[in-house]
Amino acid sequence: MAESNRKLWKVILTASLVVVLVLWTIHYFGAEKVQAFGSVMSFLAVVVAAYATVIYVHKTSEIAAATRTSAEQQARVAGLMEQDLHFRITPHLRYESLGASGFRCEGQVRNNGTGTAVEIKGEAILVGSGKTQSLHLLPPALEPRHDHVQRVWFDIEPTSTGYSILLSCTDSLYLKNYRFKYNESGLLLEFLVVPRT
Repeated sequence: MAESNRKLWKVILTASLVVVLVLWTIHYFGAEKVQAFGSVMSFLAVVVAAYATVIYVHKTSEIAAATRTSAEQQARVAGLMEQDLHFRITPHLRYESLGASGFRCEGQVRNNGTGTAVEIKGEAILVGSGKTQSLHLLPPALEPRHDHVQRVWFDIEPTSTGYSILLSCTDSLYLKNYRFKYNESGLLLEFLVVPRT
């Protein structure tokens, strides 16, 4: 701001000197020389206008640079906010086996993520036959409470040599689908995140 004021005072001082110079020239040379002096004054007016144009262009470029910097900062903030949102809404379903009794396997599902899991689906894939069994008692949604578990069960065939569990869900804003695959001991085999279409 101080630099702008300094430049403004320079322009005012230059214009004042030009006026004083014009009056002195008319007085010293007489009225007959005024026409010649008019051309000199026109030249000085052009110089002053050119100087004002240079100042204007310089200030405009400063404003454009500040606007560009502001837009870059806003884009960085928006990116950080998006990353934070995805962290806050991401569910993480976990399967833990509770063993088998007869032809029924039991386990529990919990949400270890930071966001609510909705549209939960689960199935057991039997090793050997490749058949799938739905997980019974699976709720439609699970809050991200690590102490809350949902007991589930599925039927297993006598000839099966094991199973894997496939869980899928969506985040509470319906932005992405999440898929988790566990072996029968609860080891995570596969984790996949896919944007919803």
